[in-house]
Amino acid sequence: MTKVLHLDTGRLFRGGQEQVYLHLKHLGAFGVKQYLACPEISGLKRRSIEYISGYFPLAESNLGRILKRRELADYIRKNEIQIIHAHDSHSHSLAILLQGARQGLRVVVTRRSSGRIRVGSRTKYRRHGIAFIAISETVRRDLRQGGVNDSDIELIPSMLDLAEIRNRSGMKTALTVAPGIINVISVGALDKEKGFMDAVRGIKNLSDRKPSQAFRYILVGDGPERQQIVDFISHNSLADIISMVGWSDDASSFLNKDAIYLAPSHREGLGIGLLKAMGAGMAVVASDISAHRELIEEGRAGLLFRCGDSEAMAAIVVKLLEDSQLREKLGQNAEKTAAQYDAAVTSEKIYRLYCKICPPR
Repeated sequence: MTKVLHLDTGRLFRGGQEQVYLHLKHLGAFGVKQYLACPEISGLKRRSIEYISGYFPLAESNLGRILKRRELADYIRKNEIQIIHAHDSHSHSLAILLQGARQGLRVVVTRRSSGRIRVGSRTKYRRHGIAFIAISETVRRDLRQGGVNDSDIELIPSMLDLAEIRNRSGMKTALTVAPGIINVISVGALDKEKGFMDAVRGIKNLSDRKPSQAFRYILVGDGPERQQIVDFISHNSLADIISMVGWSDDASSFLNKDAIYLAPSHREGLGIGLLKAMGAGMAVVASDISAHRELIEEGRAGLLFRCGDSEAMAAIVVKLLEDSQLREKLGQNAEKTAAQYDAAVTSEKIYRLYCKICPPR
């Protein structure tokens, strides 16, 4: 039996932590004995407790984790852990410090974010004996450019629990169902990379066009750009058509196949929010970036607009608002695309990687 310790340093239960949870939930079917190390504040332990064989509480700060690394190394030896699976950048650094904790201990690193690997981080990415999981071709390209050997990279996308998404879809009926109104929905962190200022500018442009179909924009998320977005809404008198929900750890409940999903990101590793919307059977409109092009065949599973072009964004949303047949066709094709990312498919790929680097006894 393969024994794996999952490391995640995130303090909130967000997209990355949800992916760790799905690993824990689905890899047990392959006989993997799983352990978890994360900060208790993240909520990951509470959600995952029924799927793990043991838990180690990680400190919330980098310094605290370094100071307690000997205790974690003892925990690894005591439980005869064979693989450390590091799920974020800080846990990657911690895993490197723990490589020598036990003879034959292997390290797997999942990289979810896109972007250039900075000079200061290249040393750790070039270390030998680490297997990297890239969640998209976009991320794999970044790893190659950062100096990681292609033979050390496995392309395994983020996973979806499609059954759960379909069960939860549309549960927030107070916000997602209103007679005669079509909802446009976005989910994500309110930071510059996600492009939500572009989105609210696009919604203003959309309202100025006065489409024949009434609509409302629902923005689910929180982050550093929140106040700027709130000020823009107030200054342009958009409060009657834009609803800011705030952060939610149950984003799937806001998705609804009768709505339109808007993904205006400037940069993504893959775009898990967009992928969930596709899994819920929604018609999607997304910025034309490399990660989104991996998910969306233009005109078949969604529609793309030039990144940052709020006017083009608005024009596409108007088109969808006024064409119910197109919305339905795009939603159906999006759902078929999302099926390729179901946890049953992706978890088997991860298990095969574990067996490759650490053959079962």
